[in-house]
Amino acid sequence: TRYPLPATRYPLPATRYPLPATRYPLPATRYPLPATRYPLPSRYTSVMPLVKIHLRRGKSDEYRRSVADAVHEALVKQANVPVDDRFQIIFEHEGGSVIAHASYGGVSRSEDLILIEITLNAGRSVEVKKNLYADITARLGRDADVRPDDVVINLVEVTKENWSFGSGKATYA
Repeated sequence: TRYPLPATRYPLPATRYPLPATRYPLPATRYPLPATRYPLPSRYTSVMPLVKIHLRRGKSDEYRRSVADAVHEALVKQANVPVDDRFQIIFEHEGGSVIAHASYGGVSRSEDLILIEITLNAGRSVEVKKNLYADITARLGRDADVRPDDVVINLVEVTKENWSFGSGKATYA
């Protein structure tokens, strides 16, 4: 039997054999379309975060781990990040090296301010981002006793070709 091909501007030549069914069907055209038009497996569309957490110097190892765990768990739950996709850097700063207005944005910050910068693939909806901010803040309050006013989160969105996870290869390009 022959599988019907969708009508396209540039039809493929007829073949004697049916085209195999694939998990990720490609458009039937003579000339290949740009790679962004093809559906990709989920391992290529996840968020791929790199998290930088900035804290005041002098916090315990347990506190730092609680903060890092809370941020990662929120990313897994809200942003569809795989559990094993964890790349985090914790920076500790002396008191005078972090300058943040105490009430900008209508909050009341203390000396225990935490700045979280998350670099991730572009394309998340505003709703996902809002849920992520809320979940990170709630988990930090519950797990590390951080006041909601002391959490500043910044998302930096990049395109997928900006990642290399080793061997000098553009992992997703």
